Order: sequence, then C-alpha cells, then structure tokens
Amino acid sequence: MANLLFSVNAVVPLFLIMVLGFILKSRGFIGEAFVESGTKVCFYVALPCLLFLNITRSDFREAFDAPLILLCVGGILLCVALLQGLAPRFIKEAAVSSAFVQTSFHSNSVLLGLPFIHNLVGPPGLSKAGAVLAFTIPLFSVLSVLVLAANRPPGAGKRRLLANIISNPLLIAALLGVAGSLLSLRLPALLERPLTYISEMAMPLALFTLGASVHFKGEAKKLRLATASALIKLILIPLAGVLAACRLGFGPVQMAVVLAIFAAPPAVACFPMAFQMGADHQLTSQTIVVGTGLAALTMFAFVYVLRVLGMV
Repeated sequence: MANLLFSVNAVVPLFLIMVLGFILKSRGFIGEAFVESGTKVCFYVALPCLLFLNITRSDFREAFDAPLILLCVGGILLCVALLQGLAPRFIKEAAVSSAFVQTSFHSNSVLLGLPFIHNLVGPPGLSKAGAVLAFTIPLFSVLSVLVLAANRPPGAGKRRLLANIISNPLLIAALLGVAGSLLSLRLPALLERPLTYISEMAMPLALFTLGASVHFKGEAKKLRLATASALIKLILIPLAGVLAACRLGFGPVQMAVVLAIFAAPPAVACFPMAFQMGADHQLTSQTIVVGTGLAALTMFAFVYVLRVLGMV
C-alpha cells in the first residue's frame, strides 16, 4: 500500500498541473503566445538549470558503477535503434514518427525518477542515479535531436544537424554538471540560490504549458498513437531492462536506478524539444499526459512484483 500511495503522490500532482493548464487554455485565460513563450523559457532556461544543479551536487567518482551505466546506456541505444527502424514502417509522416519514437524512449528520469529512487532505497540510490544521469541525460538529448531531426526540411544538412546537437541547452547543462561534479564545484550562494529558484519552476512551468497545449478534439488517431507509445515506454522497455538487470544480479539500489531510467513516463522535456524542432508536439503532449496518468499503475506493478521477489 505504501508503494501505491507513493506512486500516486508522485504522479497525480504532476497530472493536476497539466489539467490546470488545459482548463485555463480552454477557458481563454491564456493563449498560444503564452504557451510558446513558456515552452521556450522552460527549454532554454529552467530545465537546464535543474539538470546542471542535480548533476553538479552528486559525487561522480564515488557513485560510478560501470555495469549499471553500461546497461542503461546500452539499453537506451538498443531501444532507439529498434524504434527508429520499426516506427517509420507504420507511421509515414516523419514529424509524427519522430515524435512517437522520442516519447517511447525518453524517460522522465529527473523529475519523477529521482524521487522514485529516494523512496525505494534512499540517498545511496540518489548517488548512483547522479552518476548514471551524467551519461543518460546527454545521451537522451543527443538521441532526441537525432530522432527529431528526421522531420527536418530536405535541404538541412549534416552541419545544421550537428549544430542542433551541440547547441542543445539540456546537453550543455548536463556536460557542465559533469565538469562541476568532477571538479567538486561549489557555487557561491549568490549564484546557487537564483539557479535553485529557476530550477524549481522547471517542473510546474513545463507541465503547465504542456497541459495548455493538449487538444483532444478530432485527434482520435493521435490518441491511439499516444497510448501505443506510452505502453511501449511503460511496459515493454522497462520489462526488458528489469530482466537484463536480474540476469546481471543487480542489487536493490541498482534495480531502483534501472526502474527510474526505464519505467518512468515520457520526459516532460520531450514536449519543448518537439515544439522547437518542428515535430508533432500535439502527439508528444498527449503521450506525456497518457503516460504520466498510467505510470502510477505500471510503476507500482513493477515495484510490487520486485519486492515480492526480494529484488528491491
């Protein structure tokens, strides 16, 4: 029961913020201009601050776990390769296909994964998670840019694609965070406090603008695609990750990190990335909404089964 309550408490507040954004947009309190500006602030400022501070504050050397990192990185690469190879065969529009692939592999491992880990195994899990995130966050960013670039105009070449990857603010923030952790960087309060305040608005701002962008009318086909992507993200991929972790003999702390990386719903950051790169951001927003709503059930199911088996 405690695990069920945690899953509900971790997910429902996020969902309620999205509902608020949806209601205020549908009632005319906010318009498209606000949604567009909000996603830009979130993508270029708030989320990068959040990632930078989370990674910088972790002890990268002590928490380094090669088998765990290899499983997470290898699993993400394998998932993207399979999805990118299969999705275009069933979804012909490049903008829709790229959005489908991104939400099927890109996890909300920061906003939901970290509190999930803390609830399961406490500070040791957060320490290991910080080291893993130092690798997976840049990987998620690079792979998302590569996948979303599939819908770029025919004239866009490799130089533009490379520029998109290098200039990605989430990637830059993650790499700076790794450097800060390795150098044991301690920011003065004059800088850390403003960055903390900005990072604290990342989640509500992203979720609010996400909910405001949702359009359900006339989108039955996209809703089916959103559900399919969410089920891949919440059931098939984490099941494969858990089975691989069991085969490697991972302990509770490692298993908690695996669950956070693979079983968390689609990342909120998927929406501003899709929005900025011209992918189907409506499909992206619907997938995040559906995935976040279902995650309470699927994450609870994984935790319950693994606890019965004595693995977490």
